[in-house]
Amino acid sequence: LRARRVPKAGLVGMAEFAEKRLRWLERLARPRLTPLATGLAEKFAALMMIVATLPIILPFTNTVPSIALALLALGLLQRDGLLVLGGSLIALAWAGLVIGIPIGILCGVGFIMEFAREHMPWALEMFGQGG
Repeated sequence: LRARRVPKAGLVGMAEFAEKRLRWLERLARPRLTPLATGLAEKFAALMMIVATLPIILPFTNTVPSIALALLALGLLQRDGLLVLGGSLIALAWAGLVIGIPIGILCGVGFIMEFAREHMPWALEMFGQGG
């Protein structure tokens, strides 16, 4: 692996692709709302980065937290509190969804089972759950 080389054309192509798509974001970022990107807020942003990285290991859940991480990183680099705030909100919302959906499913199954016990005992007997 150490002897393997990446073709220069491939690297240049990736850089050009990224540059075209990210140039607008770089123009958008500027120092503003700096209290949200400096001091104690930097530590909070680091915590939000940790929150954003947790769901990345789950399948199909890495795009949204990656956007949050990019906004947080760019916001800290440019001292742009608005981007830090946006990245933090995305990270928290996504973490809430990743945690809330399984909890909602579990609660929903419990509700359905209780409803079936009260109103449809015949259905539970049919599936061997009667009692």
